[in-house]
Amino acid sequence: MKLLGIISFLALAATSCAQYLAISFPPPGGNLLAGQPFIVELDMPGRATGITEVGIVVGLASCVAAPCQPPAVDVGLVLYRGSYSPVIHTTGKPPYQSFSFTIPPNFTKGLAQLNVLHNSTLSPNSIPFFQAATQQVHIF
Repeated sequence: MKLLGIISFLALAATSCAQYLAISFPPPGGNLLAGQPFIVELDMPGRATGITEVGIVVGLASCVAAPCQPPAVDVGLVLYRGSYSPVIHTTGKPPYQSFSFTIPPNFTKGLAQLNVLHNSTLSPNSIPFFQAATQQVHIF
């Protein structure tokens, strides 16, 4: 019985490691213009089977007055809250989904952090899986 528990745990750990989200655009340190639209591309490399997407939250937090915080502490200005459905678009690139946002013109200029909170469940028992991804950018 104990061996079955250990095997189940290892299988879950392997699946969890294979399931992750990555911000592929904008690039680290990218420049974004307040008041102008920009694209966020979220990749799902290493997508495991038995995953049910629950959703994501995308936020933008200013890091001018204080150091950038982890997204679980401060996601910042929420740009999107909803479903996440990555699909394969081109050969040689992982499944991804693109989103278009506009930074408010009065957003604080300077260093900022793009934050993504990702939630999915892992089969067979719908075990919750949470992840956070960040990318620092510059707002002009």
